[in-house]
Amino acid sequence: MPNHSSPSFKEPLHYAGYEHIPLAYIMCEEDQIIPPVAQQATIDHLSSQNSRGVEVHRIQAGHMPNNSQPQKLADIIQLITRSV
Repeated sequence: MPNHSSPSFKEPLHYAGYEHIPLAYIMCEEDQIIPPVAQQATIDHLSSQNSRGVEVHRIQAGHMPNNSQPQKLADIIQLITRSV
């Protein structure tokens, strides 16, 4: 996997696009890298910033559902894109 840009973690956010668009979050319920409690905190924060809330989809998978459950993940993504 490529490196992630470190400025994206350090620099101030100039435009929070997530405040203005429909949001969906795929929660990986068996994730040991970003535990579900931390994911829920992100969902709660995003919900507080967006009047539309966050559409949450749950998958019984670890941190990389694209490897462990690719078809289930693809189904969820298709469902999300149909509702936009």
